[in-house]
Amino acid sequence: MFDIQKEITTPVKFWGKLLFVDGIGALVAVTYSLDLSQRAYQPFRIPSVIFLLAMYLFWVFPSKGNKGKRHYHRLVYVLFRNRQTYLSEPYISYEQEEMYDESIETEEELELYDVSEVP
Repeated sequence: MFDIQKEITTPVKFWGKLLFVDGIGALVAVTYSLDLSQRAYQPFRIPSVIFLLAMYLFWVFPSKGNKGKRHYHRLVYVLFRNRQTYLSEPYISYEQEEMYDESIETEEELELYDVSEVP
């Protein structure tokens, strides 16, 4: 009668719209940004940490233009999308086209298709 799912799951929320996985990613991002800032030029250490964390937050926050997705979903889509074009008609290669053109070779066969001599 009704199609009821056996299990309904929702992702674990960390804070607001951020998920638990995003919190773990934030820890990794903080660790990475602090490690990278140690290699930066002394006056740029704090701005580098702020910039890297801001970039992480941008990719993790939900997208306004694509509801239900995050910014990194769009990046993954662009990088891994199917780039093959759809052809509604079967593809005929140049060699096959030449084969079709050479199929009518004799004058008698060409006369069969000639419509200029209508009685």
